[in-house]
Amino acid sequence: MKLHPESLTQALHRLVAAGLLLGALMAPLGAQIGLSVQNESGYTSNAFANYYAAPDYFTSTTAGIHYDWLRESSGNRLYYQGEWILFNDYRDRNAQQHEAGLKGYQLLEDSGHRIDWGIRLQTLRYAETYRWYEQNRASAYAQLKYVAQPFWFIYAGINLTHIDYPRLTPFAHFRVHGFIRNSWFLDTGTTLICETGLLQKSYSQLDQPRTALDAPEIVYGTPGSSLQGTLALRAAQAVTARSGLSLEYRVRHNFSNASRYLASAEGGYFSDEDLFEDIFAHHGQSLAATYKQRLPWLMQFSVNGQWAGKQYDERLAADLTGVIFEDGRLRSDTRRALWLEVEKQIRLTAALAPLKLSLTLSQVKNHSNDPFYNYTSGYWGVQFQQGF
Repeated sequence: MKLHPESLTQALHRLVAAGLLLGALMAPLGAQIGLSVQNESGYTSNAFANYYAAPDYFTSTTAGIHYDWLRESSGNRLYYQGEWILFNDYRDRNAQQHEAGLKGYQLLEDSGHRIDWGIRLQTLRYAETYRWYEQNRASAYAQLKYVAQPFWFIYAGINLTHIDYPRLTPFAHFRVHGFIRNSWFLDTGTTLICETGLLQKSYSQLDQPRTALDAPEIVYGTPGSSLQGTLALRAAQAVTARSGLSLEYRVRHNFSNASRYLASAEGGYFSDEDLFEDIFAHHGQSLAATYKQRLPWLMQFSVNGQWAGKQYDERLAADLTGVIFEDGRLRSDTRRALWLEVEKQIRLTAALAPLKLSLTLSQVKNHSNDPFYNYTSGYWGVQFQQGF
């Protein structure tokens, strides 16, 4: 029997709701309560990541509460986390996100094997101008850790997610992500990781809708579903007792791609990727390197560099007036980024987790054959994080 994406969505929502209710009923029985608060404030020279380069200051505050109940070989956590993002000038971009979930683990005897699982609900809300971006998510995941050898761990997992857009219902979809990861730990202080993944995206409405609810634009697209494969290779090496270096190569390949668009009467259009940062909109590869150094006085310094190439499967490049180039070229981007971070931990009392303070600087250069996405962006921010 072939399962309809809508029936899978309903089953997922029931599973998540039942799990959260069960967790809420079990949490008071011997649960340990924890609180956390985090704030990040800073400045970006390009708030919209495009050629306009409009700067702005922003602040993001996150607060959470969790209930833990632990046994000798298992543990569970019921949690809630809320985030509020405020911009100084472009206040229409102010947003809030709320997440509630239940997750846990089970150790399998003394073998080191372990099962992790979780379910969660998320909602994202914006001011009126950006209401189109609002979304609700329900997801569930399960992962198995298998100790093949003391130096060789195998992980296998699956993640099911349904994403709903209240103002753009034709874009609601169901995602399935499965992966297998091998990790090797060598006597030389080297860690090697190889991970393969397969992702599928299916729209909840299988027919081809011609209008988007609550929006005057037209929706059209390619029928079918999207299928993407990923490969990641990582290597990490301890340089000294207080420093380490890691490298990662990642590639994405689309086996099939089904896209839907919003088109205006003037001829401009927005793809899934523009609206929702859809990872199925493009394929390509990336390289990343990270160096971390522990410093005296509970401090740490890290530097991270990244190069990424993105080739869009169906997105035509256009000039700054929105006119498609005559040669019909597809959008292609090359992104280079550099991040620097200094972190300091301060232990206020023995009963509290250390207070974490950090300073982050970053620079991003995105080169694109679509001039609207040809931009440079700089950022600095300070952050504190405290658990109770």
